[in-house]
Amino acid sequence: MISKAKPVRIIVGVMLVAFFRVPHWIAAKYVSNAAKNFSMVTLECNDASRASVFRKLDEIAKQDRSVQIKQQRNTKLWEIGVYDTDANRAAEKANRIAIAARDEAVSEFRKTIDPELEKRQREELKREIQRNRERKDGLGAEQKYSAAQFDMIFIAPVKIWQRGVPAVSPTHPNVKVILASADILGSLLCVIGVVLILVGLRRKSKIIQADANGGTSASDD
Repeated sequence: MISKAKPVRIIVGVMLVAFFRVPHWIAAKYVSNAAKNFSMVTLECNDASRASVFRKLDEIAKQDRSVQIKQQRNTKLWEIGVYDTDANRAAEKANRIAIAARDEAVSEFRKTIDPELEKRQREELKREIQRNRERKDGLGAEQKYSAAQFDMIFIAPVKIWQRGVPAVSPTHPNVKVILASADILGSLLCVIGVVLILVGLRRKSKIIQADANGGTSASDD
């Protein structure tokens, strides 16, 4: 008696070929949920405002684990880094934190200075800038530096030198590697599926041929 062929290989092969894009879909879903975009803002503060800036930033970092605060060694620069699944949200958050720290430091600093002195220093700075604008060669590098330092000491104890911008690609995980690995896996499954289909068809053909010749055939496993 001739047993009917069970096209297990063919069925499995067709399924592998049909769903070869599933690994890519799963990887893309994982990346969209797990990807972390990083945005950073750089602040500079003078010695008088260092304590208030550190206090404000440290308070924020303790409340929000996505925020990282770091002071560059031997400088007055502070780096405010934010991780988020959304690049725009990370940049907006970093900028918002920097502005909050700056505003609080400026508010506290202004309580300690003489308003009349600040007014005189502002007027002097405006006159200096105007004199340099009237020169043909413009404001020299040394004068620019002096004006910036003057502004730091008397007007703005905290300055934002580098604002946060949306990241072009996630910092981690490595999206390209994950998607490429998923595509390779999908291609491998597709190849295995094609091989199973071919082996199944060949097996079925032999069974049909044996049936036609009146022989017997073992069932396909």
